[in-house]
Amino acid sequence: MHKFLLVESERFRVLGRNHEAKRHYELAIAKARQSQYLNEEALAHERAGIFYLSTGDTLKAQNAIEEARNCYLTWGAMTKVKHLNETYPELLSEYPSLTPSEFSGEAPKHRRAGSSTEENIDLTAVLRASQTLSSEIILRTCLRR
Repeated sequence: MHKFLLVESERFRVLGRNHEAKRHYELAIAKARQSQYLNEEALAHERAGIFYLSTGDTLKAQNAIEEARNCYLTWGAMTKVKHLNETYPELLSEYPSLTPSEFSGEAPKHRRAGSSTEENIDLTAVLRASQTLSSEIILRTCLRR
């Protein structure tokens, strides 16, 4: 069903039926999440982000692209994460580039089905804070103590 909804959202986008396109993107994302198809949830978020950019809704575009990036990261699609970072730096500029090495050599295994946006944001915030703190540590200062 989520695949059908995503195709329909793209069809509505092409036809200029933005309200229906928006609704179908949201449904496609929800169905993919519900069915635990993380890769297709990521794609639906990404396509929704591109749609929102085309309508001038930068805030929604930023949220959608960040969600796509988080899904791709969780799925382990690091090339796709890199692609989003390079393609949408204006939307993701304040977010550090996460790599598998920053997760002890591997990407996170999975996200809980139905996890809320707030939980995803919290996880992202914790990862960012951890990176910021670890980048501020001066080795000589730590070794002297």
